[in-house]
Amino acid sequence: MGFISENFSYNLVFGRCHNIYLQTSNGDFFSPAMKYLHDEQIKNQKFSTDVLLKLDPALDTKLSYNGQLHEHSKHLELISQCINKAGLTKQIQYSFVNMLLLWLTPLWMLTGHLEWLESLWSTFFNFCFMIPSFISLLLLFNIFKDYKKNIKLNIIILNYLSILITSAIVFGENRFLTSYEFNITIIVLELYFIASSKLYQIYKSYKIYQDYDHKIK
Repeated sequence: MGFISENFSYNLVFGRCHNIYLQTSNGDFFSPAMKYLHDEQIKNQKFSTDVLLKLDPALDTKLSYNGQLHEHSKHLELISQCINKAGLTKQIQYSFVNMLLLWLTPLWMLTGHLEWLESLWSTFFNFCFMIPSFISLLLLFNIFKDYKKNIKLNIIILNYLSILITSAIVFGENRFLTSYEFNITIIVLELYFIASSKLYQIYKSYKIYQDYDHKIK
């Protein structure tokens, strides 16, 4: 279902504060996801002043504290400050943005001189897999009816749901999604199969109605 690393509180600072940089006695550290969000925001603002997914730090884009990177108490202090400053509404917004960053951050292997290919693939993958994968979560309701038949599919969907919840709490990056892509593909293909079966049934019913109507006439 997924595991939380030892530097969970360090990552949680970025997820709850939406800062880009964190300065400690060990040096400066940054979140690639938050930096990507900030860079995209600047790029999009050239064309529009209304940016849906934007970096809106609770305190500042750069936070710091006197101490080592692994000092969890320092992280918790910053997180507490950010939650109190931002408020519940903004923290919910952070969770939504964090979850979408699973899909919106670029694939590392396709950056640089292959940026155009990365953009093309991301657009295709987001429309053909991201949106259907969210819709597929509705299939979880099948567990309440005929759960024995759908238990395998629901376990896979719950596995996908676990990374969505984790990324909403902390933050998401495409690399976190990599190990879940096979399960997501199964879920989405199942959704496409169900949708095509329903459409075929509707078409078949319509043809039967047409034939019956034609015979009457």
